Amino acid sequence: MVNVVITTRNKASYLDIVLYFLTLQTFKDFNVLICNDGSSDHTDEVIRKWSCHLMITSIKNAATKGASASRNTCIQRVKTDQEIILFLDDDRILPPDCIERHIKVLNETSADFVCGIRWELYQGINERQRQNIKDRLERNYSHYNRHMEPMHTLLLSRYGADINSANLNWYLFLTGNLSARKQVFADIGCFDEHLDRLEDLELGYRAKLKGKTVHFCPEIASYHMLHKRDEYNAVRHFDKLTRKHPVVEMQLMKRFVEGELCIHEYERCIAENTNAVTVRCTVCSNQDAVPFFHKGHYSG
Repeated sequence: MVNVVITTRNKASYLDIVLYFLTLQTFKDFNVLICNDGSSDHTDEVIRKWSCHLMITSIKNAATKGASASRNTCIQRVKTDQEIILFLDDDRILPPDCIERHIKVLNETSADFVCGIRWELYQGINERQRQNIKDRLERNYSHYNRHMEPMHTLLLSRYGADINSANLNWYLFLTGNLSARKQVFADIGCFDEHLDRLEDLELGYRAKLKGKTVHFCPEIASYHMLHKRDEYNAVRHFDKLTRKHPVVEMQLMKRFVEGELCIHEYERCIAENTNAVTVRCTVCSNQDAVPFFHKGHYSG
């Protein structure tokens, strides 16, 4: 059995499209575990609508608990250790072969985690844009294969075919297109419920420490719709990670993901266990330093 895990809060219009595209999957033997994290919009109505077309197990938090706690609740609902969990975000569209591809790679490789790629749509902020996305994707998925998620772009450029054994491959842990068998969480633990941001990267780092492997498969696509994002104090979240893992990887993460530090300097500092960053990288002169997290009110 495959369990597609979705946590959602006040994004009913996005969830409606996400669930529609799940009905088009070529592999049909899957359950959708949806944790409604205290939504005040028409999320319940959307879930009822698609329950006629999909096997849906709906869980509703009386009050908002956060994505980590909601995902952990869903993980606990999965019955056996060998069942597959595919994490999907409520703003992420899967093409018809996505679940089938995840199963194939998990079965054919020895990887503990399989991660697909994220294509950025850079639209979806209103109903007209979302309908346009739906119409165009149904006709031609490859039309939107233009703007790869920035972290995936950098890691593929840096490591190429060696990406799955790269020291920084835990940065591939983005929960909108990530699968594993339930048993792996008994070994590494679930999502840290003290983190309300960056919880997927922290899980990836913990998996790396435990010797777990991730297989990145660019052929497994997903499409990310643009949406409003609540403002948050990024420094506070990076500080939480550094307190939990007081290592160079975390201490320099903020500078790396905000584009102040290139990947070559980041790797050098990790290898030498130092926070002493050089003024100008000797490999790329800081030209490979790119921001991965967009500042402002939108995510895309």
